[in-house]
Amino acid sequence: MAEIRVPTLGESVTEATVATWFKKQGETVAVDEMLCELETDKVTVEVPATVAGVLSEIVAPEGATVAVNALLATIGEKADGKPAPKAKAAAAITVDAPAPGLAASETAESAPANARSVDILVPALGESVTEATVSTWFKQVGDSIAQDEMLCELETDKVSVEVPSPAA
Repeated sequence: MAEIRVPTLGESVTEATVATWFKKQGETVAVDEMLCELETDKVTVEVPATVAGVLSEIVAPEGATVAVNALLATIGEKADGKPAPKAKAAAAITVDAPAPGLAASETAESAPANARSVDILVPALGESVTEATVSTWFKQVGDSIAQDEMLCELETDKVSVEVPSPAA
């Protein structure tokens, strides 16, 4: 099951309003298909599906005010019982994180059989923005990472976006 969360909306923007859901609960969605539209006083952002499958649950209804990284919806397996394929992104970051139940001090080296990888996808960057440049990496390969810690900064001609880690 994949979680769809509110993307980073820009510097100093901490919340948005769910303006429109393009899909309904129970409908099949494709990778990169637009699920909903978020509005702030500065920007309108469309939120795409990160995986293909069925829109299992809409957590934030139209008109709800949501914070950055808040859960919007979940996407489950396809109705035919086959797992939904993972999203293919032009750029993805992988974080090796301890599996649930491991202490934060246990690293991937000390428990490789219990470690898991988390793909970090480029967030939606705005209505007509299709690509970004990685301007700064805040972490190096092998560094420990806490949940919500900033990994890198992406830049476009319109916005700079910091990308947080979804897992420790």
